[in-house]
Amino acid sequence: GGGFLDLSANQWKLFLYTIAMVNNGLLCSTQVVVLISLFDFDKDHMNHYDVEDAVRQLVFPEQMLQLLLTIVHSFNLAGYHVFLQLPIAAWHVFCIATRRPSLRVVL
Repeated sequence: GGGFLDLSANQWKLFLYTIAMVNNGLLCSTQVVVLISLFDFDKDHMNHYDVEDAVRQLVFPEQMLQLLLTIVHSFNLAGYHVFLQLPIAAWHVFCIATRRPSLRVVL
């Protein structure tokens, strides 16, 4: 015995909280990258289709991390966190499923 699945309830909770904290750090990092890239778009003269494609590639990892974070909180039975993140996660699922751009650039 003593395998990974033989963790106590508190050890599972600690494991899931650790995953959530790492995921939050990754989310913050991707948001910084998106913001820096948006400043670069201000300098470049690109058409709006290229900007939408570039933003979609930048935001897709953030959407996936947000969905993973919501799933981790639901496994951890953190109802308050799930309640707060569920609308955002539902929006991300809608955007991914319909291939809707995360940002619509208007010229």
